[in-house]
Parts: sequence; structure tokens; C-alpha cells
Amino acid sequence: MQGFIVYVRGRVSVVPGDGYLTTRRFVFCRKPRLPMGLGRFLRGKKIVFAFALEELQSVTQQKHGFSRMHVFRLRNTAEFGIQFGSRREAWLLALGAAIRQIRPGVAPRYRKELIEFA
Repeated sequence: MQGFIVYVRGRVSVVPGDGYLTTRRFVFCRKPRLPMGLGRFLRGKKIVFAFALEELQSVTQQKHGFSRMHVFRLRNTAEFGIQFGSRREAWLLALGAAIRQIRPGVAPRYRKELIEFA
């Protein structure tokens, strides 16, 4: 799966880019910085971060400004804040399906604002 997402680095620092979800990892690529927002029409090519889905421990939903962001927590205590575009539910379902393929027999536990991958 691929699509437009925003990487939240801090309270006011965000990086627009493209997210790529494969059967083994999640990759975020930054969009080019061009004047007047012309970079949004181009694909992100510079990898900002990537992690193996086996390392994903949980996904937590938090408030960020007028929207919500999802914080990916890894087993090595790294955290990445992501704001999905209009296809938020599709991203989360695809993420759960990819985890189930990697770890058969382990189902993600969905709670109100938390998804745990045991």
C-alpha cells in the first residue's frame, strides 16, 4: 500500500511525504521541497525512516492540533508520529493484515485508541 502521509517530528514540525507498506516493512519518504507547494505532485524519494513490521509493538492514536496522529512504537523504544490522509482506516487494516502474515497465530488487539501487536 502506498499513499500520502505526514511525519510529525514535533509540535509544529511536520514533513509531508509518501508512506509505503509492504509485507515486511514500513517506509516513509520525504517529498521534494519546492516553492509554492509544487513538491506535493512528485513522489517522495528520500527515505526518512523505515522499520521492519516485526519490530512494531503498538500503534497509539493521539490528538495533534485539529487532527489526530498515530504513534508507532517499536520494540527498541523508537517512536514515529504519523498523520494519515483520508484513508486512515484502510492503512490501519492493511497494517494489521501485514502483521498477521508475518506472525501467524498472533492477532492484533484493538482497543479504543490503541492497537497492540504481541
